[in-house]
Amino acid sequence: MTNRRLFVIDAMALAFRSYHAFSRPLTTSSGLPTSAVYGSLMFIMNLIEKEKPDYLVVATDSKEKTFRHTMYPEYKANRSDMPEDLAIQLPHLFKAFEVLGCKLLKEPGLEADDLIGSLAHRCKSDGVDCYIVSGDKDFMQLIDPTTFLYTPKKGGVVNLVDEAGVKEKFGVRPDQVIDVLALMGDSADNVPGVAGIGEKGAAKLIQTYDNLDKIYENVESITNKRQRTGLETCKEAAYMSQDLVTIKLDADIPFSLEEMVCKPETAVANPELLALTQELELRTLIKKISDRLNPPQVQDKAVEASTEKDVEPENTSPLAQFESEKCQYKLIETMDDFETFFAELSKQEKFCFDTETTGLDISKDTPIGASFSWEEEKAFYLPMLEDGPLDLATIKQNLEKIFTDSSKLKIGHNIKFDIQMLKNSGIEVRGPFADTMVASHLLHATERSHNLDACCER
Repeated sequence: MTNRRLFVIDAMALAFRSYHAFSRPLTTSSGLPTSAVYGSLMFIMNLIEKEKPDYLVVATDSKEKTFRHTMYPEYKANRSDMPEDLAIQLPHLFKAFEVLGCKLLKEPGLEADDLIGSLAHRCKSDGVDCYIVSGDKDFMQLIDPTTFLYTPKKGGVVNLVDEAGVKEKFGVRPDQVIDVLALMGDSADNVPGVAGIGEKGAAKLIQTYDNLDKIYENVESITNKRQRTGLETCKEAAYMSQDLVTIKLDADIPFSLEEMVCKPETAVANPELLALTQELELRTLIKKISDRLNPPQVQDKAVEASTEKDVEPENTSPLAQFESEKCQYKLIETMDDFETFFAELSKQEKFCFDTETTGLDISKDTPIGASFSWEEEKAFYLPMLEDGPLDLATIKQNLEKIFTDSSKLKIGHNIKFDIQMLKNSGIEVRGPFADTMVASHLLHATERSHNLDACCER
């Protein structure tokens, strides 16, 4: 029988990862940054739906100094302040954890690592497998047959680290990781380690001598002069580093297992969570939660069976309202057609256009056709083939008159591309211009797609 599973999330590791994941930060219409909240929520919601954990809890650091600062005042001394646009998101992020039903582990004087380690240790006596959601290598010291490191990667991929994974990473057993970390130190946390010994050297020493004590028992036999000198001069720092990197296993966990229960079927289908995402204008999450709250109604099986051959499935897309039979789409097939089309186009103060091209290389590709519209439910397609039925030279000459007319507004989607394509075919284009892709970026800055299909859906 498979053990019950508890997932414990390193909150700040997830927040920083989500914060840095976006090349263009997400914000609300009022300018509130939301990248960290969005990324963290999306990850946790996907985790709940994919893994269906029996228990779910979040751990975070406290603002107070820890016992490690008492031991070594310079601990984490080189850490820069948290970015202001991340700090401002944290109240919303922890509100999201609360709404999801996640208990929060936080204790003055302790780091999230110590609370996570102590919870993982308690899981053994409770007969529960523990999955630590973090990318921090320090947690590898905790890995055993019932404790795993669940590390998010790009593209929604997760790397699950077990005892074999620790061996692959460091070349040592999980119980030896502490001494590897003690020897190599950690510049991010300002853990001194031993001068002249990096990760590979530390792993090699532990593989040879098993632990820090035995290294010092045999220090005179170490042939690498740099390592030996570092070990001899940094012995006190090595053992202090060992204490600094050791994760506590005996911190008090104030919650019972029952208080950390996760209910996957209702965690995401949550009106409070919907209200929070609406407040923060997280549109993708709003839709995801709304879909869980209001799933498509399933017909009675008997009715469904009797009608399934006759009833078309409902299209819920906004484009379902589009009725193509009302539209007048005209293919220009003769020069007479072109003259009629051109006479109408010449009267317009503004028009939309789009090119179909031989490719996407702006330096050499050319149009094989162009579409035009200036009236709802009415559009024209003009073939521009060298060997087609139309007089291409005449068409280009007339189109250039329209495209260089400064009294006409030319509208396009990513219009610079179309302008360049026309230029490649010998047709000059002058302003004024309007670009609906630029408009979409301005009006819907938090949306991830601004292509024409996405704009039509909106």
